[in-house]
Amino acid sequence: MSNRDLGIIPQSAFNPFLYASIATEPNGSSLTMLSIFARSGIDPWSEAARWGRQQREITITRLIKIIEDSSPASFSNEGNQKKAAEVAALLPLPEWLPDVTLVTAPIKATVIANGLKKRLDQAGLPRWTPVVVLVLIIAIASVTLASLLHGVWLSIFK
Repeated sequence: MSNRDLGIIPQSAFNPFLYASIATEPNGSSLTMLSIFARSGIDPWSEAARWGRQQREITITRLIKIIEDSSPASFSNEGNQKKAAEVAALLPLPEWLPDVTLVTAPIKATVIANGLKKRLDQAGLPRWTPVVVLVLIIAIASVTLASLLHGVWLSIFK
């Protein structure tokens, strides 16, 4: 992944939830839902969409557990419930949730593109190789379609 890709933050209805500070880590940085999901190897936007579709009470219960596990001494039990309710309220309502594939498609496309770049570099091929292959496929398909249509055209007007 290039350095310029690191600054790209996907625009999503889930960003307020994902970037909400849950607790403060020992090094002083904020612990967010994004970092919790990412550390678990879970796609944060897909998981946020899944959490948004479940009942709020379930979400709050899960958030309380995460808050307690991440910083047991930072809040009281009542404080944990309040913080969990505040963070859960940042999730969009289920009827406003977009299709998860629309949310994660740009992220997955970036991952695929980065993987393709790495494979091309390993094979010693220039990065424009996929473009040439795609243009050739389109050209062959166009010629094939044109010849088929030409044959149909001739059979109609004989």
